[in-house]
Amino acid sequence: MLKWMAPHRQATQRTDDEMHQLLAQAVDELVVKHAAHVVVRTSVLEKSGDAILIADNIDTPHSIAKQNKREIAHVHADGGRGDYSLHLCLSPSDCKEVIEKKWGERMTLAGSLVPNNYLLIYTPRTKEEVEIVKMILEGAIVFMTGARELVQ
Repeated sequence: MLKWMAPHRQATQRTDDEMHQLLAQAVDELVVKHAAHVVVRTSVLEKSGDAILIADNIDTPHSIAKQNKREIAHVHADGGRGDYSLHLCLSPSDCKEVIEKKWGERMTLAGSLVPNNYLLIYTPRTKEEVEIVKMILEGAIVFMTGARELVQ
């Protein structure tokens, strides 16, 4: 059995440092916005790199959060050498929209080692795409923490 997640990365359409910085800023903003519900720790799925997890004081709202070991998302930054795609868990309806709009795809192990809701979100290439990824990530935070609505 694997002790970490099998690699699943984006092979083409990689972006530049400006987009990486904008994505990192967007992630940081969401962590601050949802600080009562999330923490940043080493990924429990990849065993390296930072991940957003459900805070210890928050009960896991569903079996998907339990199966994913409370991990909401992680960016494939790999110390600046990564592709800056993300893995995250979304609600079934959000998964459908992301896949239909070609913003991401199911992780290769989705439905077996990880929940069927576990997606790879493609790295943003433009400022507009950074905002889309931020919206998707916020949806993942709300879904995985069981929050009733977005924090304003």
